[in-house]
Amino acid sequence: MVNVPQVRLDNITKSFGATQIVRGVDIAIDRGEIIALLGPSGCGKTTLLRCIAGLEQPTGGEISIGPKKVFSSSEFINEPPEQRKIGLVFQSYALWPHMTVAQNVAYGLHLKKIRKSEAEAKVQKILSTVGLSGLSDRFPSTLSGGQQQRVAVARSLVVENDVILFDEPLSNLDLKLREEMRFELRQLINRLGLTAIFVTHDQSEAMVLADRICLMHGGKLLQTGTPRSVYDEPETRFAMNFLGAANFIDCSFVDDRTIRIPSGTILQIRGRKNQAPLVGIRPEKIRIEPEGSESPNALKGRITDSVFLGGTTLYRVEAEGLDLQVASPDPDHVKGSGIAVVLPPQFLLSLQEGA
Repeated sequence: MVNVPQVRLDNITKSFGATQIVRGVDIAIDRGEIIALLGPSGCGKTTLLRCIAGLEQPTGGEISIGPKKVFSSSEFINEPPEQRKIGLVFQSYALWPHMTVAQNVAYGLHLKKIRKSEAEAKVQKILSTVGLSGLSDRFPSTLSGGQQQRVAVARSLVVENDVILFDEPLSNLDLKLREEMRFELRQLINRLGLTAIFVTHDQSEAMVLADRICLMHGGKLLQTGTPRSVYDEPETRFAMNFLGAANFIDCSFVDDRTIRIPSGTILQIRGRKNQAPLVGIRPEKIRIEPEGSESPNALKGRITDSVFLGGTTLYRVEAEGLDLQVASPDPDHVKGSGIAVVLPPQFLLSLQEGA
């Protein structure tokens, strides 16, 4: 039996006038998978989410939810949002202030004309699931930000949608609560076996929440993969820079596994992937060793600055004309001291220059 994706986007485009916001995006999402649409403001991620929800009509392409085609530009199909079996959690939560928690959660069931007794049972069950059992008679203004967020999630879940969409749902929370809610929300989605799509510009949020990250830039889907793969194996300068701290080294290639940096020093790299004379390495992949180290790919350097970050210390190092960031667990290297920095070949990545 052929496994049908829970959500499928085929060559989705969206233009506003002459401006193309989404450019030929293809994504297939399996049942129970959590996807993050990650990218900077203006990359098209929210517009794409709204196209999936039916709140925006794409200019071209096809969208399927399970076996059902809900949009097709060639077949003139455009199902309204209420027929797509999709829940949407907004950035603002959009809770009715004059309704209790239970009434907010039951609102969708009321619109679907579910019997009162059945609706009440469904509401109490979902409130228990999201940890709000004792708050059903409270009003939104009396709840914390995290509790309001869970009410919004419960409201989307109670109508038993096939897919739930999240438009930056944690951005209104303070940092500590946001970090806690990431894990809580992921556990809830996994426990219920839901298919979920998140929009976020926060790379750490995408790393925690998603099974797979879809990195967008300029309306295009640049790279997809697990959080680890897109972090460890970025394909472009933009991807490496957006997904975390990075050092970029302009170079010339001696051969497919050897580069020459501006000082003339020869370094080994993992392997050349394209013609761009550019490699990158993460700060935490660089080692600090004593001055005069003879390790492979060692450069003579000097510490120019340092910032203590708790578990690590971030050093700025001038090394043979390169300005490098180095993250080390050792906080005791002294500013101005001579050192060696080792750039292991397996972590020196060949990158494409553009997005």
